[in-house]
This record gives sequence, structure tokens and C-alpha cells, in this order.
Amino acid sequence: VMHLWNLGFNDVACSLAITSDENLYVSGADLPGIHEQISEINQMMYENIRNRKHCFFSNTYKYCVSMHNKLIGAECSFQTDNALMFTPSGDIHKCHRLIDCNEFSLGNISNAEKWEDINKQFVNPVEERPCNDCWALQLCGGGCAHEGYVYHNDLNTPYDVTCNHTKFMIEDAFKLYARVYSHSPSLVDEVFSNNKYYKRL
Repeated sequence: VMHLWNLGFNDVACSLAITSDENLYVSGADLPGIHEQISEINQMMYENIRNRKHCFFSNTYKYCVSMHNKLIGAECSFQTDNALMFTPSGDIHKCHRLIDCNEFSLGNISNAEKWEDINKQFVNPVEERPCNDCWALQLCGGGCAHEGYVYHNDLNTPYDVTCNHTKFMIEDAFKLYARVYSHSPSLVDEVFSNNKYYKRL
């Protein structure tokens, strides 16, 4: 991450590998080592913020922005109506990760007349899923439907490893935000309000 920052990339992010391949997927046993490194990255990001160096680790930074601006998480395109994907042949999908699964297609642009007619809700409302009772729901937004499909063959069942990872990220974001607020309060609005720098990147 530091190397990428030094090369001039202001915003760096990472994602866990989502796969059923045992040689590649991330297990619960892998999380402590990953989280230790992420905490180190967040410490470096805190120093960047204090020094007004706009280099962020967006996995954590986005949660700080959401907290500061009272935004509700909704990153899963299956659960929102603000994202669509298209195949070269014109098939319409709501998730780029499941674009090769015909059962999740909304149809084709050649016969799509009204959004209300083709829009389908593949994922149950969050209040009908296990996420409804989770303390991290407002920032997580209910997780990724694709992950549930890969690990449980069910869009509505979250993957526990990812849930634990997300909760850690949110907790560390709380710590980062609190440190900035406590030690450099004048920077809070400058860095986190209106997502100013994040939009610029």
C-alpha cells in the first residue's frame, strides 16, 4: 500500500478473494494476520491525515466518510436500483459478479420497455435476512449477495468470514475516526465531509 501511495496512487483498496477454490479462498484462520496488517495501514493513513497527505486506504476510509456524513451502506448492486450491467449481447444484470448466471438476468435490451416490468428482486429485504439483527448493518448494508451464492448457494445467506472481516474494518474505522476527532478535530470536516477528496480520486 505504501509503495502504491508513493507511486502517486491516492486511493488504494483490497478485497478478499471470493472463490470456492481451496487454494485461493480466505478462511477464518487467515483473518487475524490480515487484520494485523490492516491496522498498520490504518495507522499510516492516520499519519497521512495528520500531515494533510491525501493518501487513503478506502476500505477503512469509506466507513469514516459514511459515519461522518450519516450515510447508510448499500454497496451490493443486487440491493439497489442504481447500477446495471450489460453483456455484449444485451442481457441486463444487476451484479457484475454474477453476469454469467442467466437465472439472474433481467432480460434483454431488445425487449425491455419499462423498468418496472423487468426489475426483479433477487434478494430478500434485509429485515428478512440474518443481517437484520447485526450491529454493523447500517454501515455494511447487508453484505454481498454474490458471496452468499458462492459459499452457500443462497443470495440471502451471508458468508461468516466476510461478515467478521467487515465488522473488523468498521471497528477499526471507528478507532481511526475517533483518533482524528480527538487529536486533530480541525481536520475532521476537511477530510471526511462531503466525501470531498474521495470523489476527486
